[in-house]
Amino acid sequence: MKPMRIRRAFVSVLMTVVIGCSKPTPIVRTTAKAPATRVEPVTDTVHGVAIVDDYRWLEGNNTNPEVQGEVTPDVAAWTDAQNAFTRQVLDTLPGRAAVEARLKPLMEIGSVTAPIMRANRYFYSKREGTQNQPLIYWREGAWNESRVLIDPAKIDSTGLTTVEWFSPSSDGKLLAYGTYRAGDEMTVLHLLEVDTGKVLPLEIPNKTQAPDWLPDASGFVYQGEISEFWGKKPRGEPSGALPPALVVLNALSIPFSKMLTLFCGTPPNNFVPLLPT
Repeated sequence: MKPMRIRRAFVSVLMTVVIGCSKPTPIVRTTAKAPATRVEPVTDTVHGVAIVDDYRWLEGNNTNPEVQGEVTPDVAAWTDAQNAFTRQVLDTLPGRAAVEARLKPLMEIGSVTAPIMRANRYFYSKREGTQNQPLIYWREGAWNESRVLIDPAKIDSTGLTTVEWFSPSSDGKLLAYGTYRAGDEMTVLHLLEVDTGKVLPLEIPNKTQAPDWLPDASGFVYQGEISEFWGKKPRGEPSGALPPALVVLNALSIPFSKMLTLFCGTPPNNFVPLLPT
């Protein structure tokens, strides 16, 4: 969930609590009507049991693995209608405007993470109070000037792209970072050169998690979701089964297509070795 969404949710909950604990006020009944949600049943059979999901369409685009979960026009329209209904209800609550006026400046307080030190370089994220997304900074040495390394607004001017994590190499010269868009959490791993800020062509999809770099910075190990993209299954895996996660060694000196998959299975307890053939 994006930081701005978290702050808005917190404000809404806190205002409800404050208003509920204040002196009794006349009951205000809204005339707003909740928008209807389309029912579109999809049936899956799991171990012989039929499971019906009436709202699978709300998960977004499930027809193309490359954009799985992408917001569709139907989902966008449903979200807009729900948000409009929510605003109609909340905006008319007695005392809400006063509470919002008091909380808004308190919520516009910046934040900064503890730095990650690699060699003599420091990496951290920082958000000013009015920014929707934190920026990623780095500096050479503890007392030198900080420089912006990643600005999400420059990656995506719509503000819909989030930098979920970042992981500098052991020598501090490379930075892996993960982004997802519009809350789909389908994180893609990217790589850039710290000194130049140049984004390298490597991109790894499928909900990748922050990697652990090798001591010599020649590559990294990461976990990501499996898909037909990989084209391999562990020995003993039933035909047609797709385990949900992989642990992969990515060496920067070899092509992406020749990465070595170390383990495959369901984390954290059911990983099995995936031996190279």
